[in-house]
Amino acid sequence: INAEYMGTQQVLTKVEDSLSFVSSAAGPYTICFETTGPHWYTSEKFKMHLQIDAGTDALDWGEEATKSHISELHAKVKELKAKINEIVSEQQYLKVREQRFRETSDSTYERIWMFAIMQLTILVGTALWQSYSLKYFLRAKKLV
Repeated sequence: INAEYMGTQQVLTKVEDSLSFVSSAAGPYTICFETTGPHWYTSEKFKMHLQIDAGTDALDWGEEATKSHISELHAKVKELKAKINEIVSEQQYLKVREQRFRETSDSTYERIWMFAIMQLTILVGTALWQSYSLKYFLRAKKLV
């Protein structure tokens, strides 16, 4: 399988091969797979396992601790701090999203209410006009 990230191409040939990258910016990413073997167009089955870790779960904190020469406890504290920051960020996002949903709901409710009032006004106006027209018609024909 050919894997490409930011112009760098890597070929995964073994079952245990993996590809990982750390992005510095949030946003949509595209994952594209391409087989290089002749087995793609035959009737053989092809099985692939894809696991995507994002956020603090994607980092290997044990490796981070050995790389930075810090204790395991300090690494655990850094991991917990990163997870707390991620939770706070997610809560802020959900708060903004809930506020936007609330504004949309209120706006929709207001439009529905105005439409109902407009319908009622048109209905009452039409009823009054019809009764006046019928009364005028009957007087013109001298039936009343």
